[in-house]
Amino acid sequence: MYKRRIGSWLLWRAGPASRADARYLAVDPNDPEITVEFRLHPDGRGEGTGPSGALHTRFRDWKKDLLGSEESLPAAGAEQPEP
Repeated sequence: MYKRRIGSWLLWRAGPASRADARYLAVDPNDPEITVEFRLHPDGRGEGTGPSGALHTRFRDWKKDLLGSEESLPAAGAEQPEP
């Protein structure tokens, strides 16, 4: 189920919002092949790697990582330097 945007990232959730297995997937709309996931367990534990490459055990920290990555992503429509 599509949930919302966090910065430029599009966020989906598969599974219930709480007290069950759920996975969140964030997709970079400028390059849909760039994705990051966070998994929530029924006991409240969680883990996921953010766009920075850091491993997070708290959903809030994972979301902050999504927002923090905004500075490193090119703006939509911005010219990309030649390789």
